[in-house]
Amino acid sequence: MEASNIAFISKYFEVITVAVDSGSDLEIKNYLQEQNYDFLVVNDKYRELSKKFNVMGYPTTFIYNKDGDLIFSEVGYTSFIGLYLRMWWASFKDF
Repeated sequence: MEASNIAFISKYFEVITVAVDSGSDLEIKNYLQEQNYDFLVVNDKYRELSKKFNVMGYPTTFIYNKDGDLIFSEVGYTSFIGLYLRMWWASFKDF
């Protein structure tokens, strides 16, 4: 559900998404092409990243500032405007 929001946000901010239980690398690549999405997707086939980041539910959003500090995290759907404003705020906020 958030893919279209992420696609738009990725035009303005650096975005990395992690796919869990989403099929093979080829299936993910095909899906991205079919939807005309061009954001970076990492396939977490073995849930290694999910475990490292203690993800308990999907989708989970993490927003980091330019220094790599975690600014915001949320479990559940995030609207386009909510996601955009959080990304914008993190890009300017001096922590």
